[in-house]
Amino acid sequence: MYKKNRLLRLALAATLLLGNRPSSAQEAANIDPSSSPLHYVYQRDWTYGYARLPGQEEMRNATAGTPLVSVTYLGQHGDRYDINIEHDYLPPQILHLYCKLPCSVATVEQIVSPVTLKVQTVPVPSTSILGAIVKDAVAGKLVAFGYTAQGKWDSAQNQADRILASMDAARPWTSTPYAITIRNPLAPSFDCEGTRSAAEKLICRQPELAKADHHFTERYFIAQLVAKDQAAFERIVRRRWEERDRICDDAACVSAWFRRQQEYLDAVVHSGDVAEN
Repeated sequence: MYKKNRLLRLALAATLLLGNRPSSAQEAANIDPSSSPLHYVYQRDWTYGYARLPGQEEMRNATAGTPLVSVTYLGQHGDRYDINIEHDYLPPQILHLYCKLPCSVATVEQIVSPVTLKVQTVPVPSTSILGAIVKDAVAGKLVAFGYTAQGKWDSAQNQADRILASMDAARPWTSTPYAITIRNPLAPSFDCEGTRSAAEKLICRQPELAKADHHFTERYFIAQLVAKDQAAFERIVRRRWEERDRICDDAACVSAWFRRQQEYLDAVVHSGDVAEN
């Protein structure tokens, strides 16, 4: 299943590129690449991985693999930088984001091919995961999809070979915090076979709560990308999560908890600030 999803995501990246190929894979926008350190911690072909902290579900289940944000750089088009951030969700999702210099903000399109579900503007704090990704793109550290490391457009056969090799390669990482268990837009973000609290049992039994949980995880991932202090953000989210499981034993309590969490995540996505009001 992963191989099929990977092919769909790469096909979407190719679709976004066709007819709008970047003029160069290594344009540096007047920034000296040697002055900027590499921020990614994993690289294979056109996939780059950026470190993130594990989500609650990953920690609870001791999920194997290094938690990373999986990125495909689509290149520079004039003063605009295009980047795909991949989900492992089913159906396959991509966050297509683009920004123009100085890239202090970015537009994010949530895509389930061929449909764009949502478009929003987010900040790009320098200390965030998204900030690290954009810095590498602007500094010419990332090879654009379809290009060779020497900055030349690769042949169709070589591209196909590299895609197939990437699909067959060992995958020592997970790309989104709740990807292991999300299977459809109405399902909870965790495995209901392993529920441990009254709140989780309610979420598994009631469709409206399951839907709220799914939306929460999608918003959580974007907040994780833009949070100025990832460690502090994760501590707050984890504490709130534990409070829910300790306190909530009815649907009204769980529903109210989701509303408060959504408000907090919306505030993080809007500013990058993680402090609670």
